[in-house]
Amino acid sequence: AAGAGVSATGEDSKEFQKFLDGSQYTRVGVLRYEKIFGAGFVSTGGESTTREFVPKMELKEGERVLDVGCGIGGGDFLMAREYKVSVLGVDLSQNMLSIAAERAALAENADLE
Repeated sequence: AAGAGVSATGEDSKEFQKFLDGSQYTRVGVLRYEKIFGAGFVSTGGESTTREFVPKMELKEGERVLDVGCGIGGGDFLMAREYKVSVLGVDLSQNMLSIAAERAALAENADLE
């Protein structure tokens, strides 16, 4: 029925974030995922899936992209570098965002919001 389902409060989200960062997405865990999926990526398909999908977006230089669930930013850095777009990545995991921020500081054309 409409309206039936799960409702999450801001507090629920914070608790879930703490759980993820304290278990599955610890800093060490994130870096392990990266070893499996390839540099900059923590999800199935890694760079090859990103390279397959991004051209379908028909990005134009200077456009802005929102990446929800950006992880450690591998796809975001690729889009910024190769398509000259501005990418805003958001993720529930503070550990992943911290790693992305460290890498953005070292990247040539990456700005962090």
